Amino acid sequence: MSTFYLLDHRTRQAELGLSYGAPRARLSNETFVFRDGYWTAEGPPGRSMSPPPSPTILDRKAQGQRLKSQVLLEENNYLKLQQELLMDMLTETTARMQLMENQNSETSTADSVRVWRTEQARRRGRRTHAGSAVTQ
Repeated sequence: MSTFYLLDHRTRQAELGLSYGAPRARLSNETFVFRDGYWTAEGPPGRSMSPPPSPTILDRKAQGQRLKSQVLLEENNYLKLQQELLMDMLTETTARMQLMENQNSETSTADSVRVWRTEQARRRGRRTHAGSAVTQ
């Protein structure tokens, strides 16, 4: 799921390449820019400003930005898929290791119980033999 909705408007514009700049208007020989809610003159009054860039140049730049954004988005999705795959592999390996450790501890516990019982049986056997030797 995307987290772009958590970002403020200006950050989203910068991240997605949707920032077109401030609105501009040209009246007579002056160019005005709309910033912070007001129209302000962009350059010194009376001087002719250079013509705005042609729409084809802006279109090419915008298309280039969209293409770059698409490539980065695909790379990001690929990396997310790799991370998910690695996390699954790590989870499976950890589960197998825990299962093996549990089996080893159960085996060693069973061996310990068997040794203890054998020792107890020997001790009882010694006591029985000692008791029967004394009574005879």
